[in-house]
Amino acid sequence: MVYVCAKRAEVEKDFRLAGQITGASLSIMNNICEGFDAKSNPEFIRFLTYSRRSCSETQNCLYVALDQKYISTE
Repeated sequence: MVYVCAKRAEVEKDFRLAGQITGASLSIMNNICEGFDAKSNPEFIRFLTYSRRSCSETQNCLYVALDQKYISTE
């Protein structure tokens, strides 16, 4: 859904925001996969923490898009 949001004309024109939101959302799953593949609980936990930070970054980008009226709550 983040990629659908980033493809909206209003968001797409804001290159920095579109790149940031898609990059952050992609990092969420990538970090989970990378941590899982580490085969150690401490490493997995470390990467889950990175993933959580990427979730926060994605959420913040969505708030910016909402504030700029690029998207709506619907």
